[in-house]
Amino acid sequence: MRIERLAWRNLWRHKKRSWLTIGAMVFCNTLLIFLVGLQVGNYRMMIDNTLGVLTGHLQVQTSAYLDSPKLRESISNSENIMNDIQATLGTEIKLAPRLAAGALLNSQNRSFGAQILGVDPTLEQEFGLLAGTIKQGRWLNAGTEIVIGATLAKNLQISVGDELTLLGSGYDGSFAANVLTVVGVFQTSMADINRSLALVPLTEFQYTFSAADQLNVLAIALPEFGETEEAKARLSAVLQAKELAVRDWNELVPGLRQAILSDVISAFFIYAVLVVVIVFSVLNTQLMAVLERRREFGTLLALGVAPRQLGRLVFTETLFLGLLGFVIGIGGGLALNYYLSIYGLQFEGMEEMASKFNMSARMYPEISWFTTLSGPGLIFLGALLASVWPVLKARALPLLAGRGSA
Repeated sequence: MRIERLAWRNLWRHKKRSWLTIGAMVFCNTLLIFLVGLQVGNYRMMIDNTLGVLTGHLQVQTSAYLDSPKLRESISNSENIMNDIQATLGTEIKLAPRLAAGALLNSQNRSFGAQILGVDPTLEQEFGLLAGTIKQGRWLNAGTEIVIGATLAKNLQISVGDELTLLGSGYDGSFAANVLTVVGVFQTSMADINRSLALVPLTEFQYTFSAADQLNVLAIALPEFGETEEAKARLSAVLQAKELAVRDWNELVPGLRQAILSDVISAFFIYAVLVVVIVFSVLNTQLMAVLERRREFGTLLALGVAPRQLGRLVFTETLFLGLLGFVIGIGGGLALNYYLSIYGLQFEGMEEMASKFNMSARMYPEISWFTTLSGPGLIFLGALLASVWPVLKARALPLLAGRGSA
């Protein structure tokens, strides 16, 4: 216990130097907690809003549909499948049944190809964010109605209230045709969706394309993103006998994961530089403390203190230094992130971008064990590693003294 008490007293012999080192650790720990929390929060918001537009956390499809998304790759007895999904995952999930096919849309002046998506208007509105991106008109109700992307509407030179003629190939190979009234125009930040997607009520789609009681996709939105892997495993076990595949968002939107990983790698180098700077700061402080106390250590050796005890003394001083920076830094980082988790953080120009996603213009950091402890933990471990050289210097003093006397 005497070494711990002596180490604590030694730490405050040079208060200014100790506080400067502790202050640097506190600042870096607070900054890392804030940055990591904000980064993870942004990833969660990016995933939720990207998947919330159409994809969902999971999708049930035929095994061949992902590689060959054709109308005939469909699910029969869809009502029974939907009941099985709700029985397995619970009624709190959101289900969106869909049928999809390519077709030609003809206005009075122009013709363009588009992806026609048959959706249940009520379930689709509850499922995702697309219904909230309507910039003209309204969302689907029923009957011969169609909602199209803003770029597609511009290309076709139409607006709300105009009629479109749909021409395509039906489920059974027959000729599919219908005259639909544009009731809404949506605009998201996804150019492909704006340019090529149109939605019609599911019953009208099934009638037009002769695909009664058929579905291509059952999109599933889970209450929590973290439940995805477990839900996929449970649902796969239930639907395996029916030769249906359960796809998660990694398979459905691989580019999203790659974008996140790319950003993580870029941020890692910035965080690594911060950690290295602080580690060298601790190393410099402790090395100076050892070198300027050579006479003091020599006196302790003369009084019978073993060299390993000197090393333990220096290590304990570094331990106290790191603990102070760790605890105070975590307190500062948690306070900052807690405040921002309530009031959010907003940058200039975010409103326009956020409105296209039908999402909040404010960013909210995530508070979790990982976001709170990962950065400070690395700095604390780095500080302990930085003590190795000063400890070895302190333990080598008897050898240096012996050479000097020789």
